[in-house]
Amino acid sequence: MHPTPPKRAHTITQHGITRNDEYYWMREKDDPEVLKYLNAENKYLEKELQHLRSLKEHLYKEMKGRIRESDSSVPEKIKGYLYYTRTEAEKQYPIYCRKKEDDDATEEVLLDQNLLAQDHEFCSIGPISISPDQNKLIYSLDFEGAEIYTIYIKDLTENKLFPESIPATSGSAYHHAGVEWANDSQTFFYITIDEYHRADKLWKHTIGTDPKDDVLIFHEKDDAFSLSISKTRSRTYITTYHYNTTSQEVRFIPADQPDSELRVLQPRKPNLDYFAVHHGDWFLILTNHHAENYKLVKAPVSDPGIENWQDVIPHREDVLLEHVEAFKEHIVLQERKNGLSHI
Repeated sequence: MHPTPPKRAHTITQHGITRNDEYYWMREKDDPEVLKYLNAENKYLEKELQHLRSLKEHLYKEMKGRIRESDSSVPEKIKGYLYYTRTEAEKQYPIYCRKKEDDDATEEVLLDQNLLAQDHEFCSIGPISISPDQNKLIYSLDFEGAEIYTIYIKDLTENKLFPESIPATSGSAYHHAGVEWANDSQTFFYITIDEYHRADKLWKHTIGTDPKDDVLIFHEKDDAFSLSISKTRSRTYITTYHYNTTSQEVRFIPADQPDSELRVLQPRKPNLDYFAVHHGDWFLILTNHHAENYKLVKAPVSDPGIENWQDVIPHREDVLLEHVEAFKEHIVLQERKNGLSHI
């Protein structure tokens, strides 16, 4: 017989409405009754699917046989180093490595997630970032599966950790990172989460100092918005993204001047969505402003508000503009037409 969890009355009042959540007690994962029920569910599952056990093993071996277990990613070239991840047969997690850009260079293992995961039932690496001087590595770990990460900083010249660590930080969001270095390789920015796991605070940390002394740069107090951070491809600005379901706001700070003020690009407005990349004296902005299918505009970094937006790729009725990236000599657009994606 399928196990049935008991009901316990628990009233919750939100937005002026009171409801009874009879299974609220199951949030307490350390409650013996919760564990008892979960174990009963697992036993029921095993019993009901027992006749599929041999098929399950057959399918597992077939799928595993189609996977290249020892593999390597395409290397990314950064300041004389080639960075890549690789996997080894019978190991569950990737290994993060680099080599100097030289035919005879030896591999340097930056992080072996298999070693980090030892003695843990779960291990997730969140935001990971190399310092501009290539001598330090920020990485973050979650051993619980709750997407709550602790930041660690590794000295790559000494192959050891700095003494400080920073708990309760955010993982990645969208295409943004959860931590970003200033260009001095001594300062970095990171985001923490509130009691509801909403990314809400941006902090600045200096290597070698107590995280208790970190500077709060911004607190996103509107609980309809979450916060993420990224560095422009030009490495010139740290940008923050403040977003809800239908709108987004961008702020920015010079990566060479981590002590300067965070500036807003265009203040948030209901249903105004925009995303910005840096290119020389301009921001290139992907936006839905008077453009259901989005358009590309530009605005001067010195005064990037909406009143200064100039069309670069106007709105088109038959093409959805999905993403933009800026390189030194090129702008790359990702578009969708007739349901198909184009670059």
